[in-house]
Amino acid sequence: MEPPKPDSSPKYLWNPLSEDYHTAYDSKPYTVRSLEISEFPAYIANKIAKNLAQYIVLKRGVKTNYEDEYNAALEEITVKL
Repeated sequence: MEPPKPDSSPKYLWNPLSEDYHTAYDSKPYTVRSLEISEFPAYIANKIAKNLAQYIVLKRGVKTNYEDEYNAALEEITVKL
């Protein structure tokens, strides 16, 4: 039996910051440009989204509850078409 293949359907992320966000997945560099929507395979976008949401919360500063602010940032950056 073969292992399941990663979800490679497209997923879109929005970077609300005034700076590009750089990260890596499986040793490959990826960039989510400032104030732009970027397209990635879903399995990569999911990982980038988690990291970008954490970065946004830390960049803005935690004001009340980290988990609520993280979930709000995750919702903000995930583009629904």
